[in-house]
Amino acid sequence: MTWQKVQRWQRLPGVLRPAPDPYLIWAGLTDWADFRGAARVPHAASLLIELKSDKDITKFRAAFRRLVGERGLIPGVYRSGRYLTAWLPIDLLGEFADDRDRKGTGQYLGRFDLCLPIVPGRPAAHPDRTLFPPLRGTVLIGVIDAGCPFGRADLISIENGSPSSRIAALWDMNHHHTGFMGRSRAKAPLKMGYGAEAWRRAVKSGPPGIDDQIARFVSPTGDVEEAACYADARMHSLTGQISHGAHVLGVLVGPVSLRNRICLVGDAPPSWAPKGDAASDPSRTDIAFVQLPSSALQDASGGWLGSHVLDAVSYVRDVAGKATERVVINLSYGCTVGPHDGTSLLECAIAAIGADSLTVASPPGGPRTQARPKVEIVIAAGNSFNADGHAVLGRGAQGPIVWRLLPGSEAPSFVQLWFPKEVDASSARVLITPPNGSVVEVGIDEVFVWPKRRRPSVGAIFLRKHSRGADSAMLLLAVGPTESIDGKRATAPHGDWTIDVKWDKLDVYEVDAYVARNDPDIGVALRGRQSFFVDYFEPLRYLRRFIDDDGKILDDCIERGDESGRKPSVLRRRGTLNGIGCGAGSVSVAGYELRRGTHALYSSAGRAESPSRGTSPESACVTDESSGLTGVRAAGNVGASVFRMIGTSTAAPQRARQLVNGESIAQPMPSRGESDPVNPGDLWGALRRPPELQ
Repeated sequence: MTWQKVQRWQRLPGVLRPAPDPYLIWAGLTDWADFRGAARVPHAASLLIELKSDKDITKFRAAFRRLVGERGLIPGVYRSGRYLTAWLPIDLLGEFADDRDRKGTGQYLGRFDLCLPIVPGRPAAHPDRTLFPPLRGTVLIGVIDAGCPFGRADLISIENGSPSSRIAALWDMNHHHTGFMGRSRAKAPLKMGYGAEAWRRAVKSGPPGIDDQIARFVSPTGDVEEAACYADARMHSLTGQISHGAHVLGVLVGPVSLRNRICLVGDAPPSWAPKGDAASDPSRTDIAFVQLPSSALQDASGGWLGSHVLDAVSYVRDVAGKATERVVINLSYGCTVGPHDGTSLLECAIAAIGADSLTVASPPGGPRTQARPKVEIVIAAGNSFNADGHAVLGRGAQGPIVWRLLPGSEAPSFVQLWFPKEVDASSARVLITPPNGSVVEVGIDEVFVWPKRRRPSVGAIFLRKHSRGADSAMLLLAVGPTESIDGKRATAPHGDWTIDVKWDKLDVYEVDAYVARNDPDIGVALRGRQSFFVDYFEPLRYLRRFIDDDGKILDDCIERGDESGRKPSVLRRRGTLNGIGCGAGSVSVAGYELRRGTHALYSSAGRAESPSRGTSPESACVTDESSGLTGVRAAGNVGASVFRMIGTSTAAPQRARQLVNGESIAQPMPSRGESDPVNPGDLWGALRRPPELQ
């Protein structure tokens, strides 16, 4: 069986001719085999949309309504601007994207991304436990995560003798909510149109109240029976002892800050002094929590992030009251793929939201007042620095790239190749060879599948113009699961795939390759096996020099003092920053080890030497106490449970807490007098490298 070229792929339903989405092309080629069942309603698609003009949104909404009627949804929160989300049936995608219909929606579309999660073969399990017998302050804290323990002791204050949660608004994006907050039927947020919403206190004929739910499970001793409370509320993400969201909330708004809970000097015990800051004070700040859908959390690749994150950010901003001056949102999720230059659709949408937080003049000469509360979005830098997921071809680094797929993966795997936007890539050819298979050369605007046209297991889509980034040619290599539970999904061979680029400009320009993340999150069953690039130039390179990553490796001649024998390597650690954290509208936060003050071994980094992909983290926060005590400890779901979580997911809420409190980046370390690393070189550990890493 050989590669098959797909003719007239532009005619696939939903392909927008000026800027097609390669993931939507892959979905059409496979008859949506990896996406069905993940939508809000059966056979529906979730889209993140950029219009040609911000003046078109009213006309676009009217045209969308005429097309889909009651079968689709544009959340009501999107009434202005160029960026919005929409749900519509898959069978209407062709008409939706037709830019030749002068009365249709296609004439207004600039580009759009498919934002459905990948659905592995097995359904997600939600174990149930046995059931046991107006905004405060001027700052709103938004948390977009999984797991909101609204009844935990450190998130409750006593008002008029009754417990009251710090969670002012909770939107669960899941669409199946029988029994949400103990009610037979739950209501969706008015302006979002899906999921289930709960406010702190119920209003007349409104959604159920969080405080009402807590009050039902207060024991005679005054404690909250948290496990029973969450089970009755059908909060499936809280059925275990730990969750990602619980930990983030503990770091972000806990009564004792992280720096007061860790040893800063020698073996001296931490102070455990309450912080007493705005982030932990229920009278000065409120919290809006958005629970990400369980179907999306099963997909670690992050392909679903676009529409879900924009909806979540828009919801939090809409929750803000008249007295709200600032909105600080924490997002400790992300992806490893993308252009990494701030031009992805979600990054552009986030930047537009930040730019919308402007001041306007009252009467001429009068005081300036704020039109909208200032929105600040903090994003974790990512944990892929040492994951072998980034490679570069060009400027002396010669291919091929070796991509290793492991057996037993129920989820598909993806690699993206990004060409520099400074130059036309029309003459480039990408060579792809499966394990024990035949090689194929893919040219610009060509689509190939393997091993056959019907039910393919592999697709290579090379586009000059597309929806995933601006002015950068991109090739998407999509490889189906290497394991099928029910035998219905066509599987792909595991082993070493080789990718190479034939291009006469590789001596001057570089081509970046990124592997999509495929390892599971907290509380999610193992469905995928993380693929990675293999360095055949020198397998021991990572054991010799960790920090130095200038694209060259050392061989035996270095031990003889001869630098002339240095060979270039395709694998790179820099340029691994979170794929949705490179834009101007967000703050990206890296992690470092406290004891040695050096860059954490996993914390992703930018590329200062690359003009087009030189985005770096804005700051760094503690993510490991020492090399022997990794991670940081914070709260779990119930009672006094705590656990250690490793990764930059813990760095983002620390920086968000600083923003809530109005603190600068360089916050002094108590008792030690040092500052958080700020210089990008320091984020990589280059300025304070320990002797053993020299």
